[in-house]
Order: sequence, then structure tokens, then C-alpha cells
Amino acid sequence: MKKILPIILTLCLLLTLASCAGQTPQAPDDTTAETTQAAADETATADETEAGTDATVAPANTEETDTNETTAEEPDAAPATITMTWAEVFDRDLDALTTCNAVDDPQTAFVISTDRAVSGLQILSLYEASFSDDGHYTFSHDAVYSQDTLTPDAPLVVNATFYGDTPNIGIRYIDTDGSEKTYAIDVSGMDGSLYLLSFEGGGAG
Repeated sequence: MKKILPIILTLCLLLTLASCAGQTPQAPDDTTAETTQAAADETATADETEAGTDATVAPANTEETDTNETTAEEPDAAPATITMTWAEVFDRDLDALTTCNAVDDPQTAFVISTDRAVSGLQILSLYEASFSDDGHYTFSHDAVYSQDTLTPDAPLVVNATFYGDTPNIGIRYIDTDGSEKTYAIDVSGMDGSLYLLSFEGGGAG
């Protein structure tokens, strides 16, 4: 009995070994391989698509715009306001200002000032006045003084005499818009202030 048991164990071992040796490795399922390959292809396609999207979205290099470079629009040229003030009430030192004579025998003085620079200023001697039916003066005139500009910081003192009720002194200048302005200087009968009176026609005598 003791001899039979080892023999039986040896036979069982041999049969087991033979069974293992007879088995062949099973080939992988084609469907599984195709599924795995498709998943790999989709992953690669997704990576390529993401890379392509990033390249498209990325902004191209552009030149930086200098925000400091702006075109300043020039304001419209407003007309100058010319003011006549009697010298005795003018609030600046007259000795520091330019002075001219409008007549040979001046008995008073006034100051011409402006809020904007004008050019081609002339002081005129007016004569041969006429008054039209439509209410406009006409004068012959001569320029007795001229200067290139009249500016807000440099008024002009004019020594003058006003004869009677008809203006005998005038001014001419080029306004900020390039137009020529010509006025007679008259004295108000109400308060004695000076004012400008536009006149037409006439010319240098």
C-alpha cells in the first residue's frame, strides 16, 4: 500500500504537467484591438485639434498704438473784442504802454485794448463824413499811426481830441478770422463813454 501511493501521486503530477503543456495562448480579440486603436486615434486627434485651436485663437503680434499721439483740434477763431477806455480811468500804468498821437493838438487820451491778438492795427484820421438814408456813415480817412499787432497784454494809448458830434478818429485792424474791420470812435451822448461805430465806403484821402 505504501508503494502504490507514491505511484498515484507521480501519475497525477505527470497528467497536470501534460495538461498545461497542451494549452496554447489565446490570440487577442480583434474587436478589443480595434477598440483600443480607435481610442488612441481619438486621443491623438483631440490633441491635434486642441493645438490647432490654440494657434488660431492666439492673437497675432500687432504694433502698439501710441495713445499719446493725438490730433488736437484747433478751436474756432472767435472775433476779438476791442475796448475803448478813457485814460484817466484805465487801471494800468500808462507810462509802461505804447503811446501815439491821433491829432496834432491832443487834449485827452484813451486806451485801446483787446481780449485776443489782432494784426495790422491802424489809427485813422476821419474827415468828409456823410450819413446815408439807411443810417450808415461814410468817411474819407488817412492812417496816422500803425503797428503790427495789438495784444491783450499790450494795450495802446492814443492821445486825441474829439471835435463836435461827428467822429474824427477811427481804427482799422485784421481780426482773428482774417477779415478787415474799420470803425469810427465816437463818444456816447448818454454817459460820455467811448464806443465803436462801423462805417462803410470812403477810403484813403
